[in-house]
Amino acid sequence: MIRNAHRKDRVDRKKSERTAILQSLADKVQWFKDHIKPEEKNCSIQDVHNLINVYFKRFDAELEQLRIGEKIKGRQQQAGAKFSRENNIKMILERERQVYESSGFEIPDVTSGGNVKLLRAWNGNLDHLPKIKLKRFCSSEVATLEKTDNITTGDA
Repeated sequence: MIRNAHRKDRVDRKKSERTAILQSLADKVQWFKDHIKPEEKNCSIQDVHNLINVYFKRFDAELEQLRIGEKIKGRQQQAGAKFSRENNIKMILERERQVYESSGFEIPDVTSGGNVKLLRAWNGNLDHLPKIKLKRFCSSEVATLEKTDNITTGDA
């Protein structure tokens, strides 16, 4: 009986962990869905990297609000909450940038027209999330693209 209770706890914990991971991925996919130009059927590699750089700036407004709140005189602020949120954002961004610069940042494959169509049709349901193909994009691809462009235009 105790073993069954432990198993149920373990299964529930794993289920909640999977749901949290899927929700995090869904938030990222939703952000990219919202920021793709409506007239585009697919994006070039350069557009994708520009979009990723905009994604890394998604917390800029919130960080600015935290800084403004810090500067307002006479305002009692919960320093612990402010610092923990600010540190949390900075850690998230640092980790995402490290992944982007090393192994590649995984986002919906917006270079494929069919996948962009699926992405636009997606309604936010976690059950349909696996249908959207993901692809890793690395910052080194941009340097390779720039070298290729320089060679083809004769700027090298």
